[in-house]
Amino acid sequence: MVRFDDVAVHLLPFFISVSIYFGISPPNDQPLLSSLLLKCSPIVCLMYFVETVGFKNGFFYPRKILAGLVMGCIGDAVILWQDLFAPAMLTFGVGHFIYSLAFGFLPLNLGLGSFIYSVAVLQMLYLLPSLPAVYIIPMSLYGILICTCVWRAAVRLNVNPTVIRLITFIGTVLFVISDFTIAVDKFMFPLPYAQIFIMPTYYLAQLAIALSVTEPTY
Repeated sequence: MVRFDDVAVHLLPFFISVSIYFGISPPNDQPLLSSLLLKCSPIVCLMYFVETVGFKNGFFYPRKILAGLVMGCIGDAVILWQDLFAPAMLTFGVGHFIYSLAFGFLPLNLGLGSFIYSVAVLQMLYLLPSLPAVYIIPMSLYGILICTCVWRAAVRLNVNPTVIRLITFIGTVLFVISDFTIAVDKFMFPLPYAQIFIMPTYYLAQLAIALSVTEPTY
C-alpha cells in the first residue's frame, strides 16, 4: 500500500515545475528550447513519480501509464512547432490508446461506450464546418482514441468504484475539455487566455491518470 506522504513527496517536483511554467510569463514568448523545457518538465516529473511510486504496486499497469506519459511528453515537444500539429496529435493519440490498454477492455459495457462516442460525434459536428479538409480524418481518428480512453476509464470506475479510479476518470474528461478547447481556439475562433485554461486542464489530466498507479491492485 502506497502511503500518502510517499505520494506527496514524489509529486513535489511536479508541482514545482508546474509553478515555474506558469510563473514564467508568458511561456510562448520564451526561446524554443526554454519553452520545450518549461512545457515538458511537469510530465517528466510525473514519469519520475510513476517510476518511483507506481512500480511498488506492480509492473504491467504502471509500465503502460509510463509509456502514455512518454508519448504525451513527446507530443508536448512536437506541438511547439506550429506546422507539426498533426504529428503531435498522432503522438497524443497513441498515448491515449496506451492509457486505454492500461485501463483494459473487459468488460466492454457497450452502452456506456455508445453514449461517450455520441458526445464525441456532437463535438466533431460542431467543429466540422471550420476544419480544413486535411484535418477531418486525423481529428476524427484522434476523437475516437481519446473517447476510447474516457470510455475505458469510466468502465473501470463502474466495475470497482474507488476514489483513485474516480480521479482517473475525471482526468480523462479533463483531457477532452483541454483538447476541445485547443480545437476551438485553433480552427474556429481565438479564445482569450486559451493557454491559461488549456495547460492547467492538461496537466491536471495527466496528474489524475498518473495517480492511478497508487492503487494496490489493478
